[in-house]
Order: sequence, then C-alpha cells, then structure tokens
Amino acid sequence: YFYEWLVRASVGDRGFVEYGLQNLQWGPSFLLSPSNPFDERNGKENPYKELPESADYARLIWVPSASWTISAIANVGEGRKDYPQQFHDTYALKVDYQFQDGYASLITSYRDDDLSENLRVGYYAGYNFSDRILGYFEGSSSDRDTQTLIGGSYTTDLGPTIGMEYFFNSSGDRSTDIRELYVKARYDLDWRTALVRQNYVLIQAYQQDLFGSLDYVLRWVANTDDKSNLVNIQLKYGLSQRLSLFTVATLNSGADDSELAAVREYQVMGGVEFVF
Repeated sequence: YFYEWLVRASVGDRGFVEYGLQNLQWGPSFLLSPSNPFDERNGKENPYKELPESADYARLIWVPSASWTISAIANVGEGRKDYPQQFHDTYALKVDYQFQDGYASLITSYRDDDLSENLRVGYYAGYNFSDRILGYFEGSSSDRDTQTLIGGSYTTDLGPTIGMEYFFNSSGDRSTDIRELYVKARYDLDWRTALVRQNYVLIQAYQQDLFGSLDYVLRWVANTDDKSNLVNIQLKYGLSQRLSLFTVATLNSGADDSELAAVREYQVMGGVEFVF
C-alpha cells in the first residue's frame, strides 16, 4: 500500500516534470484551503489520518528565479478518492511569488464538466508584520460562489502561538436541515467543498517543544449559522529522536440538524509514530 508515490525528471536547470499519486496541499489556512481547486480539505484537524485522499496528478514546474515558481497541474484521475459524485479532470495554472517578508499566489483552474462553475480563480497571500505577528488571506471565486478566509497569528511571550480565522462562503446554506444537505451533497455539490454553511470562526493555540518533547494544538471552530461547535486537541510526545506517542481528540456539540454535530459527537485516536 502506497499513500503517495511520485516520479520526477529534471528539464534543464530550472524545470521539472512529475507524475504520481499525491495529496496536493498549499495555502496558509488551518480551517480549510479555499484556494485549492482540487479539494478544500487540508486534513489539519487530524494530520495522522489519510484525509484528503491522494489523487493522480501530472505537473510541469518552472522556477525562473528564486522569487517565482510557475506550475501547470492536471488532476487526471480520482486516485484513492471515493466520493459519490462523478469525477472530472481538472487543470490549473499556479503562480507563486515570494518576497522578503511574505508571499502571494494565484491559481486559475478549469474543470472539464458542464457546470457553470468550471472556471475558478484562487488566491492566497501572507505577510510577516513582525517576528510575532503574521497576517494572511485565502480564497477563490467562480460563477457560483466566492469563498474568503482571513486569518492571523500572534506568538506570545509565554511561548504559545494564538491563531484566529474567519471564513465566509457566499453560496453556503444557512438554514436547511444539515441532513437534507448531506443527501443533496451526495449528488449535486462539488466534491471539493469541505463546509456547506456560510460563516465560520476558528481560534487555536499551538506550541512545539514544550518541556523539550511535547507539541500541542488546541482548536475551537464555531459555525455561527447553526450554532454548532468543534473542539480539537492534538498532542504529540517525543520519547526519542525517532519514536513519538500521539493522540487526537475531537468533540462536537450542537443540535442534531447542525453541521458540526450531525455526523459524530466525539472521536479519539491514539498511536505511535516511528521515523526511519
């Protein structure tokens, strides 16, 4: 079983051609990645699960300078994705720019289907205002919707970094029973969509190497449309340079017809990680 595999060949000094089964992720956001035309799910709620599933990608990458990277990406197979909606090939052109205190990216994509939103423009950028303060935004637009996420983080004197995000989805449904939306989602909604309401808030604290060996993430997500909540705790303790223990716990609360509480009440996962 291979979660990901990749074959890459160099083309001159600044180019690469690659193909493989990959989980393509980018962007600064913790809640989700609205700029990603292939899948908004970024798996940061539980980094130890295979989520989102990897898919078949071909990429042509050109690095004209230290500041610029240009990538042509083709999602030509569904790979390990097992969603009920029909798969459609998706093509994207991604341009990345890095400067002294920040970065910016633009992604133009086209999906080979007959939907009105087959053209989508994604974007994200971040800027370090100081050693302690980081600000960023991420989003995308199509004929069907506009998705915008604004976030930032502040590193405190005590060590923890506090992050906050607000996400708005213009096409989100604020009032329909979430169980009806899930039935609709099986056939009518785009499988890249991670959240189906309109307004979300994330607040989290995280820190690495506490007491020399402990990493933690404490995260709270609120869906302000249906008053549902998610609390996520991630702990990792290093026993040695190669061996670590980890646990991830998620608690959902809200009404039975709310988004974050409809699928599960809680989930706890624990394990051992060995690096070789």
